[in-house]
Formats: sequence, C-alpha cells, structure tokens
Amino acid sequence: MWAQPVLGRAPTHHPGDPLTHFLPFSLFQAQYGQLVAENAQLTEGPLSWYSLPGLANVYLSPGLSYDPQTQELVVAEAGTYYVYLQLDLRRVLDGQGSSSSVSSALHLRPPVSGTDAGLALTLDLPPPSFPAKDSVTAFQGTLLHLEAGHRLAVHLGPLTRNHSDWQLAQGATIWGLFQVASGGFPSELTMLQPTGHPSRV
Repeated sequence: MWAQPVLGRAPTHHPGDPLTHFLPFSLFQAQYGQLVAENAQLTEGPLSWYSLPGLANVYLSPGLSYDPQTQELVVAEAGTYYVYLQLDLRRVLDGQGSSSSVSSALHLRPPVSGTDAGLALTLDLPPPSFPAKDSVTAFQGTLLHLEAGHRLAVHLGPLTRNHSDWQLAQGATIWGLFQVASGGFPSELTMLQPTGHPSRV
C-alpha cells in the first residue's frame, strides 16, 4: 500500500514509508495541493471543496488553483502527479430502506484515457438494521500525467435512492495531488500501481 500524504501539510520524507522506499526525496518538494469537502449533503454531480489556505487540512502550493465556479482543481505545470481521494460518510439519521451504495469518479478537462477507472470509488452503505455500522471510509490514489491547464473535478455518480440519512464527513473527506516528476512519466514509478483502501468503522 502506498503512503498516504499527511493531512494539512505537504508530504514529508519518512524512511519507513513504502512510497519513499522507491522515490527520491526531491520529489516531495514539488507542487502539492489538498482540499476538504465543503458540502455534507450527497448530491449527484461535482463535489465542492474548501480551498482557502490556512483552513485545517487545506493547502495549495503556487502553480495550483481551485475554481469555485466549476469545482475544478487547475494544474499550471505539466508533469506526473499522484492524485488521491478519500471519502468518509457518516450516518446522521436512522433512515429507512435497504443497503445501497455511493460512487465517485475523477473528471478531467481535457480527458485522459482511463482516468475515471483509475480514481473511482464505490462505498456500500449498510442498512439501518446494522446501527453499529455508522461510518464508511474509502481511499484511492493513482498516478496521472497532466498537462499545463488540466482541470480536475470529483463527481458523485447517480444515486440509487435518497441518501439523506448519510452525509460526507467534511473534515475527513479530502482530495489532493502532488507532483512526483516534471515532464514525462518517470521510469522509477513503473513498478507502482494505483491503490485503494476501503474500510468500515
């Protein structure tokens, strides 16, 4: 499993981390951005994010910006980026009905082939008959080559039913990226694969 970036600041080098075992320390000094979910309600379409530097768990280095009108993260420098998403859902009402699911996907402009599958998440929401299962979390990360001007957004997929009994945990639902190389895809990263780490609490 790859190392997950430390929330609230740029990634740092720790000798025991699996990711830093393969990668040079210099890459952790490049562009890094992390945003926190702004709205708690589950609605189909692009998620909106807090982007003001200084807020807890929010960071945008020079060369990265967030467009609140389109809910897109904008990259100014071409390179290979590790893009990650963590969704954390909490049950807020007992609710009615059976189990269901919530899915998300990364959208890019212009598109990059295979991107949706590379950062897609599906969370299975347990039914009210399982009151102890009141939290569901999933993490996914992938390497992408992005060009200058690329715009990224996270979209929730079609909802199978009304999910008013579940909400996004705003402080724990995060989306970010950091640059691991400028220019083309570096050969030292070919051994690494996209990771996913779903879990339930």
